[in-house]
Amino acid sequence: MSTFTTIASFIVLWWISLFLVLPFGAQSQIDDGEVKPGTEPGAPSSFSLVKKALMATGLALFFLVILIGLVESNLFDPRDSSQDPWAKPRLESTDQAGR
Repeated sequence: MSTFTTIASFIVLWWISLFLVLPFGAQSQIDDGEVKPGTEPGAPSSFSLVKKALMATGLALFFLVILIGLVESNLFDPRDSSQDPWAKPRLESTDQAGR
């Protein structure tokens, strides 16, 4: 994989991982029994974005290592559309007129 592809894959995997880890450990104000006036009762009582970002980074790195392993071992080639079971077959013409 090229450097650009690796960085782009990491960014996509990081955002997916962030949305996966956001609900982990979330506790609403109702669960804590302390609803602050003027806030939504279902809002989180405490939230640590740094902790969630670190968890997302670790998960994204894990998925990236798996992706690089699959690509480098030739088990998965993102440029080869013949591996796609839903890919439509290409129609190739036999002559230049396209008949």
